[in-house]
Order: sequence, then C-alpha cells, then structure tokens
Amino acid sequence: MWYGVNCSQRCAGHCKDNDTCNYVTGQCDRGCDAGWTQSDCDKECGDGTYGFGCLNNCSGHCLNDSSCDKHNGQCKNGCIPGYTDMYCNKQILQSSSDKKSNSTSTLFLLISLTINIVFITCCFLFIWGFYTRRVSILGFNPPCLKRPDHYADTDFKADENTDYQELGSTREDAITYQNTALR
Repeated sequence: MWYGVNCSQRCAGHCKDNDTCNYVTGQCDRGCDAGWTQSDCDKECGDGTYGFGCLNNCSGHCLNDSSCDKHNGQCKNGCIPGYTDMYCNKQILQSSSDKKSNSTSTLFLLISLTINIVFITCCFLFIWGFYTRRVSILGFNPPCLKRPDHYADTDFKADENTDYQELGSTREDAITYQNTALR
C-alpha cells in the first residue's frame, strides 16, 4: 500500500474492493470505494452525495437536516416526520383514520365558524335595533313607535282654490295628498 520513488508514499487506502493503488502514481486504477472520490481516492463525498464516484444524491429527508452516510446513503439519525425507510425516501401515506379525523375536524371548524357568524350578526342587529328603536325588544314596542290616538289619516284633494303650487306636474286630474290632522 505504498507508491512512488522507493515506495515512500502511502496509498489513501480507499480503492474499490480493497484493491491496492498503482505503485507508481498512487491512483486507484479500478476506481474508488463507495463514499470516496478523486483519482487517488483521498477525498470523501461531499454532504448530500454518496456511493461510487459520489454520483448518488441523498434523499434530503434525514432528521435534523443531517447528511446521509457517504458510503451507502442511509440516514444515520432517522427520518423527518412523514418519511420512512433507511434512506428516508419513502413517504408515509396518510391512513384512512387520519383522513377521517381531518375531514371531521374540517367539518367541525366550518360549523363552528357558521354559528359564530350567525351569533355575531344577531348581536349586531339587536344592538343596532336597540339604539335606533326600530326593533321591538322581547315583544315590547317602544312608545315612540306608536301613533298617538289623537292623529288620524285624512285624504285631501287639491282643487283650484288651494294655496299649494304644483311643481312640474303635467297631470290634470286631481292630485291626492295625504295629511295628518288633529281630530
């Protein structure tokens, strides 16, 4: 496992299949072992790659953003939630009970939201009606909305001896005015 003049330099020791390096150049003639790169196989694969020649990419789903093993691509510390397998490349499918739970939660949320909107609208209308005195509260009509008994509706027909002036009227028939007068 030595090379060079008088075999004075040591091989990196990462040649494919534990092969020895070239005794003159120190290079691995048949390539590097998995996880190693360059001609003399002295550089480990960079983070995110693994295998022979560092040609494979890690899944990117290793726990805590850790890199996969540079030799075999396995996630040493496990997978992030939602992924499984030693390479963390298989996504866990959501079970039917989880889907049912999600749809039940969504339905509950929609019903709750609808009830809250109706409640807030009713409160707004009640308060608005209370302050404007246009809505009866619990069946009680405020006295200001009742017409006093001493007023009566009467019809008044305009004739030619009236003090009213007609504005822009083209009708020649009698114009009916409604007036409230004291009895």
